[in-house]
Amino acid sequence: MNNWTVFTESAYSNLLSLAKEQYEFINYTSELNAENIVLWRHDVDFSVHRALRLAEVESEQGVASTFFFPLSCIFYNIFEHTVLERIRRIVKLGHTIGLHFDPSLYEEKCKEAVLEKMAWEKTVLENLFETGIHAVSFHNPEYDDWLSMDAHTLCGMVNTYSRYFKENFGYCSDSNGYWRFESIESVLRSKKYSRLQVLTHPAWWTAEPMPPRKRIQRCVEGRAKQCMEQYDGILAKSGRMNIDD
Repeated sequence: MNNWTVFTESAYSNLLSLAKEQYEFINYTSELNAENIVLWRHDVDFSVHRALRLAEVESEQGVASTFFFPLSCIFYNIFEHTVLERIRRIVKLGHTIGLHFDPSLYEEKCKEAVLEKMAWEKTVLENLFETGIHAVSFHNPEYDDWLSMDAHTLCGMVNTYSRYFKENFGYCSDSNGYWRFESIESVLRSKKYSRLQVLTHPAWWTAEPMPPRKRIQRCVEGRAKQCMEQYDGILAKSGRMNIDD
């Protein structure tokens, strides 16, 4: 059986139930020295629609997590009305949002200059969603050695890849839509960590199982369809011709 067949909404809900048996769900401003705590986070690289659905599943389970959003993303635009609305709904459900920062977006390679960009992106997110941004995660941190930037806080935000978490928390991730190493379930069942940080990417968790690439294809095609519907709708509303050939 391929590992991706377990990446479903129902399986995700079961993981939350399993985690609740041994951990308290906290956020990055909570007391991090406590025992039996889990930082459950999402890097929203592909789909805000999927992020909202997982936020709803978590709310149904009575837990809250942190969703990290990038300012620049080829799969969606946080400034679009439909995307803004969904992220605001995630916040209203009681979840926290953080900055998913991509250093490769900028020409500057000096870390001090990149940190200035990080601080600017933090301010943009705070103004856009009218909430404090207290945590940051790097996008593709293994590139350009960003994992070496392991201070606990950066630009007033807790760094999810800080040395503190590496030394004091267990860690597991859903990676690229399949289990490259240990599954989240196996880590939870092992009970080997009194403090745990879990990373998921919402696009992998769907109502029905499908291969990882098809999940991303669905995100891309769904976005294209929505763009065309908006284009057609604007022309229809304004009474203009919609020339197709």
